[in-house]
Amino acid sequence: MTEVSIGRVEDLEGVLLRGLTITGREILLARLGDSWSAIGNVCTHEHCLLSNGRIIGENVQCPCHGSMFSLRTGEAKHWPATDPVPVYPVTVNGGEVFIEL
Repeated sequence: MTEVSIGRVEDLEGVLLRGLTITGREILLARLGDSWSAIGNVCTHEHCLLSNGRIIGENVQCPCHGSMFSLRTGEAKHWPATDPVPVYPVTVNGGEVFIEL
């Protein structure tokens, strides 16, 4: 596995959802309180970008058809999506945020 730096914590201040493309992978970075999560950014139902959606609790709602995915586990939580999205571990080290691919 490879850790990729996506920026310093202070540079990501105010970010709740951000879509990233890293080595050809569409990734959604999300802030949940003081912690970070990263999951696949493409809805498994209709290929919409989850980064255009909204956070509801610990889930992200797809802007196209209302599917919801856990920001912690990638699990599809609400129809019409039934397949999960990938999950990428996130760490903060020395004030820098890393995603493990």
